[in-house]
Amino acid sequence: MLVHPLGNPNYRNQQIRWPAREGLQTQIQQFKGASQPSALTPNGVSQVATANQPKAVLGLRTTVGQSGSLRRVTVSFTRAVDPFFQKVNVYLKQGNSPPILITSSPNSPITFMTNRSTAASTIFAQTEGNWGPMPLQQSPSVSLHLG
Repeated sequence: MLVHPLGNPNYRNQQIRWPAREGLQTQIQQFKGASQPSALTPNGVSQVATANQPKAVLGLRTTVGQSGSLRRVTVSFTRAVDPFFQKVNVYLKQGNSPPILITSSPNSPITFMTNRSTAASTIFAQTEGNWGPMPLQQSPSVSLHLG
């Protein structure tokens, strides 16, 4: 026979009544419902997630300058009208390697230094807002030569 730590031998048969207030269950269900995506578009992307995505930057451009054995990369862009915009994350992808976060800034232009490379290189400009970053695959990108 199992005995509850507080000494009640029938603890396994006791009914739990929760929530104590009537109406609280409805509020909990409404809260749960509000946090779930409301509907899916034909391609399977939730409308809630798409509506809260930050807007992509416009006119993404890069220039590459030489400084000894390093390359000075300047990334320029125009911010879209988005009241929740926070910053742009700049990723560099070289060859078959995964994209690497290089720097972040709310302002254009963004300049950074990197090593020379003969591998095909791509810059991604991922916007970030109050609800988080835009998916990297949907972010604007531009190819550049770092050789």
